[in-house]
Amino acid sequence: MKRVVSVVLAGLFATMAACGSNGNKPSLESLEDDALETPAGDSLSSAELFDDDSDPGCQISCAGRECGSDGCGGTCGACGAGTNCLDGLCVMGCDSPQCDLAVSCVFADGTPALCGGTVTFDKDLQGQPINDNVDVETTYVAAGVFLFTPSENAVVATNHWELDSTSGKNSCASFDKKGQAWREPVFIRFAKPVGESAFQAATHYVSLYVGDSWPGGIAVDFYAPGPSPSNPAITPFHTEVTTDNGTSFIEFGSGDPIGYVVVHEAADPDFTIDDLTFGPLYVP
Repeated sequence: MKRVVSVVLAGLFATMAACGSNGNKPSLESLEDDALETPAGDSLSSAELFDDDSDPGCQISCAGRECGSDGCGGTCGACGAGTNCLDGLCVMGCDSPQCDLAVSCVFADGTPALCGGTVTFDKDLQGQPINDNVDVETTYVAAGVFLFTPSENAVVATNHWELDSTSGKNSCASFDKKGQAWREPVFIRFAKPVGESAFQAATHYVSLYVGDSWPGGIAVDFYAPGPSPSNPAITPFHTEVTTDNGTSFIEFGSGDPIGYVVVHEAADPDFTIDDLTFGPLYVP
């Protein structure tokens, strides 16, 4: 094809030289595109006209990847129902029915998280029953739930009081070191464990049962992720107060992230909590 172009151009230059001998210069109109016509059905690219090397283009990379970008604007595959893509692998989705406490999951947008669930206070994460008067402050750490009180003289411990909840077994409250009711607030912190560390986490849904509340009520405060609400300067962004004489069900869903929940007296100092349920936890 390049040979054909050379012949055509040679002829054109010869014609131009002949015209120059008699003083007549070719006009721009005489150099129309048809002077470079090629045989019918044949066409020339700019690379062929100027003999340029073409760009080899994008290299698709899907080795070891089940999903996600292939590096060239396409995908390496789609994840099946109940799973979402994380770093090229299909991982359990946070909305999967199989998602359970202490299990890693991924939101649809690719954000890694930890499955939500319900802490009943009557069994640990391995399914083993918990007896009365057991310190449960670190029992559910692997599920992202840390329990504590603002006083070193008190712990969050199980008791035999049965609330009108779905578990109907042990509940928990703050006890002193001798196992006696201490009437301290119970702090619930959400933190996502990563290796040996735990990072402040957040969820958008929390519910629990609060028992032994009298007409004065028990308060449940919801705090944003960040500094611990044990600092009085930190204020909740939402509060629920119980009004029933018996067991009250507290439920709160928020578009804002929830990092801490604190259960404390509003007017009545005695309370018990049970069936703490929360949504998937993520690091905000």
